[in-house]
Amino acid sequence: MTISKKIISLKIEMIQQGIVPALSPDELISMFESMSHKDRKIAKRKFRKLWRKFAKKNPDYVFALGYGNSNPSKTNIKNRIGVVKSQFLKKC
Repeated sequence: MTISKKIISLKIEMIQQGIVPALSPDELISMFESMSHKDRKIAKRKFRKLWRKFAKKNPDYVFALGYGNSNPSKTNIKNRIGVVKSQFLKKC
């Protein structure tokens, strides 16, 4: 499977699971801003549940993900996106 097909299948899987199909911090922020308040709240919660679940299973990544930090840096957000993306790539 080519890279573009993997990315497309990854984004489709993320949409089906109710996760914002963002692959970068700027893309994630802009997608959240384009959603209604109710939909944004649901999508953020699902996204947060996924990366926190990963952080609890892998305590070595807690610092990189900014676990417990109420105001994450762009690096923390990028790492969180990477974790969620890798979880979906394993499923595809």
